[in-house]
Amino acid sequence: MANNINVLDGAAASKTFKTTDNAGIHTSHVNVDFLPVGTATAANQTTIITHLAAIEAAAEDTTTPVPVKNVLETTNTPTQVVLAAATSNTLKIATSGRIRFVIYNPTAAVLYVRKAAVAASATVFDIVIPAGGSYFSNPYEWAGEVRAFSTPGGTINFSESV
Repeated sequence: MANNINVLDGAAASKTFKTTDNAGIHTSHVNVDFLPVGTATAANQTTIITHLAAIEAAAEDTTTPVPVKNVLETTNTPTQVVLAAATSNTLKIATSGRIRFVIYNPTAAVLYVRKAAVAASATVFDIVIPAGGSYFSNPYEWAGEVRAFSTPGGTINFSESV
């Protein structure tokens, strides 16, 4: 028998399937007759290696500082807020661009906080901060008005990052 078998591809075009005929048994094999355009060559690989080396060198360059901005950078210092007893107190008005806020309750009473432009109370609140406790908002959690309520009142600390 002869080497190679002709087969039809999906478009019904005849293609040669390369085989070696050994006593009627065809063993397939692949002959590389030429490299198609765009095939990886040693020159192409050298070009890629050169580019990667340049990228790695730039990444290791510690002489040129890369400016980094801390997105949670606090632009306002903590302020002490004196709360009137049994009254809804505004801690902060709405602030566009607020990244986060922190409230520290150094008093001996529970602090009730409302994230809204409506009154906070011991029954209407979003956050409860126990005596001596703190609350750290999630990034970009709330840019609206923040109000607080405490029965005995007292001085608390409020800060925000914008």
